[in-house]
Amino acid sequence: HFEVKGLGQTYTAALPMKDDFGLDWLLVVAIPRSDLMGDIEKNVWQNIAIIGLVGLLVLMFGLYVLNWITTDIGRINIAALRLSRWEKATPIKVNRKDEIGDLARSFYIMEQGLMHDALSGLLNREAFRAKLAQRLASKQAFSVLFLDLNLFKQVNDTHGHDAGDIVLRVTAQRLKDALGEQSDVGRLGGDEFVIAFTSSSSNAADQLAQRSALVEKINALIREPIVISDNVTVGIGTSIGASSYPEDGLDTQTLLKAADDKMYEQKKLRDAALGKTTLAR
Repeated sequence: HFEVKGLGQTYTAALPMKDDFGLDWLLVVAIPRSDLMGDIEKNVWQNIAIIGLVGLLVLMFGLYVLNWITTDIGRINIAALRLSRWEKATPIKVNRKDEIGDLARSFYIMEQGLMHDALSGLLNREAFRAKLAQRLASKQAFSVLFLDLNLFKQVNDTHGHDAGDIVLRVTAQRLKDALGEQSDVGRLGGDEFVIAFTSSSSNAADQLAQRSALVEKINALIREPIVISDNVTVGIGTSIGASSYPEDGLDTQTLLKAADDKMYEQKKLRDAALGKTTLAR
């Protein structure tokens, strides 16, 4: 190629040939570079632009998918940390129908199972003790109630264990209804329930009055008849012992034992009034 005035860079090709008359010819073709390469270069730049745009879209979509995945995994991770602190189990906000969605739903079911008693839906023994530990760490005064149902054994013996399960579930619901969100309600096992709550007052006399009022409210609720079936209704009661932090103990075990001991004293007084003998624990 060479420069041709007025045409700029030009590509040429020459072909020598001889005709039938014996004459020698030299065929020369000259094409300006702009005519030869213009469309090619235009197509090249168009392809580069398209590839760049597609690459950008792929990158943006990949970042969106990555954020979509990592955000939901992060929510599951937060739920795991919440479980490690025995905080209240709440549904994980992962609304998807793939494996991550299945994992989130399965984790919530597992979380519920680890923290709650299967029959009553209340906190189980381990979760309740963890809640007490959290309350102790806050250094704020609170009370513990230890409940044992009266006449529960008679219900089981007379109407069967299915009737006993109904009594436990109804009792659990009544306890939840009687208490606010700031209270922790658990089932230790059998017919033993526990409650931890914080008084709305910092005054000791007010705290005692509120605790007494709550005990009376719980007693009244549990004494209400429980319908087992169309023709079976039972009545039970409860013996309640109470302890307070820090007056009755500075650790979980001591507070629970103090409330349990006072509950047992109430049961002995009740049985003595009825002329019964309380079995030793």
